[in-house]
Amino acid sequence: MSADLKIIEEVKEAYLGSAIIPTAHMALGIQLTEIREAFVTELMNIIDTLYDITHLKKQRLANHNSTNQIIGAIVLTLFSSSTNGFHYKVIGGCHNYSAAERLSQMYPGQDVFKTRLCSIYSNTLSDEAILWLANRHN
Repeated sequence: MSADLKIIEEVKEAYLGSAIIPTAHMALGIQLTEIREAFVTELMNIIDTLYDITHLKKQRLANHNSTNQIIGAIVLTLFSSSTNGFHYKVIGGCHNYSAAERLSQMYPGQDVFKTRLCSIYSNTLSDEAILWLANRHN
């Protein structure tokens, strides 16, 4: 079996599923590229426009359902547990995570920015598999 096929099998075995995760339980993990501030700002503007914050405020929809978010998957690995549950390292979708985190700080009453839809992988992945997965996502 080739090295690529072994990594693909490793990633498949480590996949735990998808879930909506609070950004407060996430931190940036391995990054293949630097976080580009201009791109994060552009994403913030796009997300802000998509959710029409002014409209949300007028309608007082502070508990807007995060499953309605139009986002790409964020690939994560478990790195520790705490009294609040698990914490995750973001290894793909770092710009999306950064934009959502900043929007959450700008609009603390808007729950829509406090979570992200994520593909979750266990912490059993080798460093090589994490790099392969991060590369495939980005």
